[in-house]
Amino acid sequence: MAGVMTVVIVDGPSATISWQSGMTAMTALELAYKALLPTPVPFDYTLQYFGQYGYMVSMINQVYGNPTSAAAPGYWWQMYVNGKSQTNSVDQVTIPAGAVLSFSFELTEVSKASKDKEERPLSS
Repeated sequence: MAGVMTVVIVDGPSATISWQSGMTAMTALELAYKALLPTPVPFDYTLQYFGQYGYMVSMINQVYGNPTSAAAPGYWWQMYVNGKSQTNSVDQVTIPAGAVLSFSFELTEVSKASKDKEERPLSS
């Protein structure tokens, strides 16, 4: 069964691509890249492999995510399917027909928790 879906980079390009049953976010990114390649719209990305955790997006259009730890808080590319935050890697998330796959450069949850802890007033 074929259809279409959309890949959106927040504050960046978007592409409508052909959808196939069982398609992963990783495949959708590759198809979006190929769809935008002959256009003047810049789009490139890098994936990084984290063993049992799979592939994560580490860069889109020369904007790199930072390592995450309480000592070195950073940002990363958060993935959404139809507006719902995804916690699995791009090679493990299956995209439904007609979906919108999006990526947003956001402060990591570890960094948010660390920042919240730093901003809380001390009890007396």
